Amino acid sequence: MCSITKMTAYRDRSEFWYGLPAIRLPFQPEMWLVPLHGHTRGHCGVAIRTGVGWHFHVADAGPVALEDYAPAWLVSLALGPHTDRLRAFASAHPEVRITTGHMWLDFFDGRESV
Repeated sequence: MCSITKMTAYRDRSEFWYGLPAIRLPFQPEMWLVPLHGHTRGHCGVAIRTGVGWHFHVADAGPVALEDYAPAWLVSLALGPHTDRLRAFASAHPEVRITTGHMWLDFFDGRESV
């Protein structure tokens, strides 16, 4: 059984990570919460600085590998309004590794781990 004994609220300090509104967490390695509201209330992506660069896990704010596997209207309805913005971010920042909540296993073949 899992239980939460302590929760911490982090306030918006009008900070940005790669131009996206974000909240820096007081942890090492460096981590940021990136609000991606829409799929669920309070949903955030997590950006983590790793030994090989940045890893940005957007969870269920983006479709599988940010690819088109369903009609755009359905993706927007189910996941929220972030798909186009996340795709634009991925194109502008190929150095950032982006993962979603559901990924094909072959995405991880031959890639350096985080």
